[in-house]
Amino acid sequence: MCKNEKGVLDNLFESREENLRALTEKDKQKIERLTKNNDSYDKLFEAIEDLSNNSEKLEEVRNSLDSYIDKINIIGAYENHKFYKIGFSDAINLILECKTI
Repeated sequence: MCKNEKGVLDNLFESREENLRALTEKDKQKIERLTKNNDSYDKLFEAIEDLSNNSEKLEEVRNSLDSYIDKINIIGAYENHKFYKIGFSDAINLILECKTI
C-alpha cells in the first residue's frame, strides 16, 4: 500500500471514528445491558479500602487501576483502528477484483 493510500485510510477512519463515538440512546441502553452486573472496579476498590486506612496509598492504588484501565482502552482503540483499516482495504480490493471479472 502506498503512503498516499495510508493517509486516505487514516482520514476515513478518523472521520468514521467521530461518527461512531457519538452514543445514541440505543447504544447507551445496549451498553447498560452489557455491563449491568459489572461493578468490579467499585467492589475491588471497596475491598482495598477495607485493607488500608492510608488515604495516600489508596489514592495510589486507585491511580494505578485507572492507568491500567486506560492502557486496556488504548489497546482496544488501536486494535479497532487496525481491523477497520484492514477490513476497509479488503473490501475495496474485493470490489476492484469483482469489477475486473
